[in-house]
Amino acid sequence: ARAGLHPVFISGYYMPPPVPLYERFSHLVQDRAVLRLLGSDRSGIEAMTGGRWDRVVTAQDRELADVAAMIRSLRRSRVITFVNVNNHYEGSSPLTIRRLKALLEDSA
Repeated sequence: ARAGLHPVFISGYYMPPPVPLYERFSHLVQDRAVLRLLGSDRSGIEAMTGGRWDRVVTAQDRELADVAAMIRSLRRSRVITFVNVNNHYEGSSPLTIRRLKALLEDSA
């Protein structure tokens, strides 16, 4: 925080899940945070989508609910939060964003 750096929480690849990390280190988060939903198996999901990114092929229901709770917590703490969603996360980033938005609106 003293150096002006902001945490980036990543879901995917070989990173530990973002929500438990946030829960453990939330006291260190200052005014900004980034959450990146990338997906873990790039080649696998590419095979499932056949190069079409217009549907959810690996729904991440549980993690999306946890991510929504994390975003609500950040919001309560007045942390500006940037969320990046990759097609490889569920198969369609626009649909994932819509699903996450619905979860956040349901709890507003």
